[in-house]
Amino acid sequence: MLALALMVGSGGAPSFPLMRAAGGVLAGLPCVATPYMPISGATGNPTSIVVLDPSQIWLADDGEAAIEKSIHSTVELSDSPGTGETVSLWQRDLVALRLTRFANWAPACSGMVQVIDGVEI
Repeated sequence: MLALALMVGSGGAPSFPLMRAAGGVLAGLPCVATPYMPISGATGNPTSIVVLDPSQIWLADDGEAAIEKSIHSTVELSDSPGTGETVSLWQRDLVALRLTRFANWAPACSGMVQVIDGVEI
């Protein structure tokens, strides 16, 4: 998205004035940026575009959530497994909470999601 947002025409005006790094509008269609697309090693830009109609995505969610607590656990305080400090909840008189909610998504009809691969911007 950033590459599209920064693209300018020969006169210096933005090629896509409604685009921003976090999304925007392209050809009248809303665009959403995501960090979960394949990235080109050469350009650093995403190499795929996914086109879908959000109104055609079914969501199954019963609205229920389960909350569990633990006081006798050891947790690792790190974003990268194996690199952080381990902490005993019991020794430090701490409580850990876990919230679990189940949801599922599916396309309402075939062909409503299209992927364009090999895009170079």
